[in-house]
Amino acid sequence: MSASADDDNRRLVKQLLLEAGRTMEDSSPEFALTASGARELDRRIVSLERTAADLLALASAARSLRRRVPSG
Repeated sequence: MSASADDDNRRLVKQLLLEAGRTMEDSSPEFALTASGARELDRRIVSLERTAADLLALASAARSLRRRVPSG
């Protein structure tokens, strides 16, 4: 892989990690607040599952790209 492609991959990995941080930041207040009933608990669980799936997708993409870039 060329140095330019390596640099592009590193930038993309950093952007994916930044997006993961934003995702956690955006969703964390909802999980920290006290739920008032069963429906609210269920809604928050669904939201947590969705957030976790999004984070896993971002982490998987970042890991895949990182494998293609030499250490450094």
